[in-house]
Amino acid sequence: MLDSSGGRLAEEVGVTLCECVSKSYEEQAYPRGIISDDTAGSRESIMAEWFYLDAFLIDYSAFQALGNTPKKAALLDVFWISIRRWLGEKEVTALPERVWLIGGKLQTIEAEPIETAFLRLRRRAAIYMEALKTPHQYGPNYNVGLTFACLCGTTDIASVLGVAEFCAEKQTGLVRMLNSLQVGDLEI
Repeated sequence: MLDSSGGRLAEEVGVTLCECVSKSYEEQAYPRGIISDDTAGSRESIMAEWFYLDAFLIDYSAFQALGNTPKKAALLDVFWISIRRWLGEKEVTALPERVWLIGGKLQTIEAEPIETAFLRLRRRAAIYMEALKTPHQYGPNYNVGLTFACLCGTTDIASVLGVAEFCAEKQTGLVRMLNSLQVGDLEI
C-alpha cells in the first residue's frame, strides 16, 4: 500500500495526466500531417481517435514503467476517474462497421452505437491493447498505428508509420517521466 505521500503523488500525477490529455483534445494539439486531411474520417472523428490513443498510451506506459503494482493501480485509478469526470455524460456519434487487414488477419470493429465518450474510450483502449499484442516484424507499435489509421479511414503506409513512431516516442517519454518520480524512498 502507498503511504500518504506516495498516494498524494499518485493523485497529483494522475490528475495532471488527465489534464494533459483533455487539454490536447480541447486544443486539438495532436501531430499534424500524419493523417491526411483528405481521409475518409472527419476532422472531429480523427481528433477523437487521437484522444483515445493518447489515453491508452498513458495507461500502457504506466504499466511499462510500474508493472502490475499498487503504485500503477493508484496512479491509473486517479487518471481514469479524472477522465470519466472530465468527459461526464458526453455522447459520441454512432459509427459504421470497419474492416481491415492487420497482422495477416481480417479485423472487424462492429458498428458502434451512440454512447458515452467514456465507454467508447474504454473500448478503444481494449482495441489498441489487442493490436499491441499482435506481433509484427516492424515492432509492436506498427499494428497500433495501423489500427489507428484504419479507424481514421486510411491505410496509407506513411500514416501507419507516423502513428507508430508517435506511439513509440510518447511511450518512451511517459515511461521515463514516471520512472523519474520519487517521494523519499518511495517511487510512484
